[in-house]
Amino acid sequence: ARAISDFYHNRRIHAKGFVNETQEFEDYVIDENGNVQTHLEVFTPSLYDIHFTRWLGFFNRSQFHIINMDDLGMNRVEEINKLEDFLGVDHWIDRIVSMENGKLCYDRHKLLGGYYCEDMDVHEHHPIPTWIIRNMTEYLRPHALKFCQMADKYYDWCL
Repeated sequence: ARAISDFYHNRRIHAKGFVNETQEFEDYVIDENGNVQTHLEVFTPSLYDIHFTRWLGFFNRSQFHIINMDDLGMNRVEEINKLEDFLGVDHWIDRIVSMENGKLCYDRHKLLGGYYCEDMDVHEHHPIPTWIIRNMTEYLRPHALKFCQMADKYYDWCL
């Protein structure tokens, strides 16, 4: 999912030399023999184990707070509060007060007062063929498993 999201983000912003604004994900990642080209740059951000290994060369594991975007999407306030606890700062957001007009609004901490709203700008793309997802998953699975073991976190995508 990360590679797909990154691809369409780069397409929206017209990343120089990366993709053109009309190209679809499968046209970019499939070679002339019908194989997924896992060596492409679009897959690099998904190699969490490699990135985490490098970061652990500079920082202690205790200095990392790992957030799963699925958890953040489902339990936004709870996940933000966990991050605030990790950072040792006061809770800034108490609850979600509305989700309308493309914005997600929070009731800010009573000391701050008022509301904070963020755009919920979700970009849709056409469905990716199942066989491409399966091939990407097979390629990324060992990296995901290693990262989850290193992070001592287990998510659906670790399996």
